[in-house]
Amino acid sequence: MKSFICGFSGAGKSFLLKERKQAGTPKTLFVDLDQYIFENYAKGHECLGDFIRSVGIDEFRNLEYLALTKLVENKSIMIALGGGALNERTSKLLESNGFEGEWLDTPFEICFERIQNDKNRPLANLGKEKLSELFEERAKWYSVYKKISL
Repeated sequence: MKSFICGFSGAGKSFLLKERKQAGTPKTLFVDLDQYIFENYAKGHECLGDFIRSVGIDEFRNLEYLALTKLVENKSIMIALGGGALNERTSKLLESNGFEGEWLDTPFEICFERIQNDKNRPLANLGKEKLSELFEERAKWYSVYKKISL
């Protein structure tokens, strides 16, 4: 089994991953991509948001891709992607390595409520209007995968 969960920031991907891990098989690796990046690349930073602000979003996206290139080699894995991790390059990588995707479709208002005051989420600084636009833009990437909800 090779699968991933995608969705907007604050959708509940990490929560769902934890639930699936509890119900999963011991041979399956369950990886929260943001946590993986924090643990492997963000030494000395207080939180992932601090790390992203430090290196910049472009470098962070490069690290996401680098991390995924390592993780896709696992035979049985479920990955919770970061909200912005899904793009043309990562989609091709995941699909060419036999991954099936699920879109955790959580309404924008719920996502915004969860992230608006979270210092670990630099996107929250963009404001509600810009985040809403980003939500719609990213939904085009997410929507090609099986739609699920909590």
